Amino acid sequence: MSTETSLLQELVDGMPDPMFFKDRQHRWVAFNRAFCELLGRPSEEIRGRSDPDFFPPDQVDVFWKHDDMVFETGRPDLNEETISLGDGKRKVLWTRKVPVRDASQAVVGLYGLIMDITDQMEHARQTDLFEAEAARQQAIIAAQERVIDGLVVPVLEIWEGILLLPLVGALSQGRAGHAIESILAAVSQRGTETVLIDITGAGLPDAAGAELLVRAVRALALLGCRTILVGISAESARTFVEGGLDLGAMATCATLKQGLSRALALRRGSPRR
Repeated sequence: MSTETSLLQELVDGMPDPMFFKDRQHRWVAFNRAFCELLGRPSEEIRGRSDPDFFPPDQVDVFWKHDDMVFETGRPDLNEETISLGDGKRKVLWTRKVPVRDASQAVVGLYGLIMDITDQMEHARQTDLFEAEAARQQAIIAAQERVIDGLVVPVLEIWEGILLLPLVGALSQGRAGHAIESILAAVSQRGTETVLIDITGAGLPDAAGAELLVRAVRALALLGCRTILVGISAESARTFVEGGLDLGAMATCATLKQGLSRALALRRGSPRR
């Protein structure tokens, strides 16, 4: 091997991506170290041999189809290929093939450059799976929220003239709206004096849900009904305050027991505690 050829071989061996040169009989005439590593064979087992010696027929058909396109058209070809290796693993490759011409400009072979995109393709597949699963979970959550929003909110008469509206689960705008409709209808029908709205099990209301509760209190006041909000937490109170919502017309108690005691005291006309 001449010094010039040796230097050229050292140069291509230093390239991280597999490179090869094929003649028109699809034989590998030259290649770099990365190409040997890809096939898992030493150079002496590759030189002068061809794809059928290492790959199954269906993959060879694809490789040679693109080889022949370069040989016949004289134009470069870019293709995504999947190969099976001797250890049973499969790799996804991005292969660019460029025609090689002699002094008369006849195509005598092709030069190939390979990029292994297996990891990128797997990452993309995992991303697609993650996004699909996230979309599926979001659809399930949305369906559950629609079911919850559509549930009938119970209005319970726990004492003469005292109604209880227990709210359980996320207090979204939809659920708050259903609850308001239920309690207004019940108060109108029964002439109720006091309503206890228990949000102990409702969690933190969103801004829209909190605003609807305040509007419900105002509507109940127009019907001559007092409202006591039970189970309000520091976080819930912050939601009302940060939303600029006026709690002035709404009495609040930490527990249902305290709320009922207050409602009974109001009903008897005793001073508020």
